[in-house]
Amino acid sequence: MPQHEISRKLKISRHYVQQTIRKFNEFHTVATKPGAGRHSKLTNRQNRAIKLQQDGSLNSDKYIDILDKHLPTAFENFLPHSSHEILLQQDNARPHVSIKTRKIF
Repeated sequence: MPQHEISRKLKISRHYVQQTIRKFNEFHTVATKPGAGRHSKLTNRQNRAIKLQQDGSLNSDKYIDILDKHLPTAFENFLPHSSHEILLQQDNARPHVSIKTRKIF
């Protein structure tokens, strides 16, 4: 999706869309490094939305890749500190309930 359409759809400046895409391409993340100067005007949610818009719509393969990348880290960070089970919530979106996704759970 072109950058101007992303900016219009998310109602944010094209400059911030360009900056976020450039940052992702350079550092492979949109997270702000601690103490990295001026605070971002975009929320983490807006940064993720830009990334998803840039890649197109979310499908089962992309969702599984996201889970493969982030679930192990989440388990490492939260399980040692919690005596409770971890519940993975989802909203019944197609990528969340596809046959491919259900096979990995």
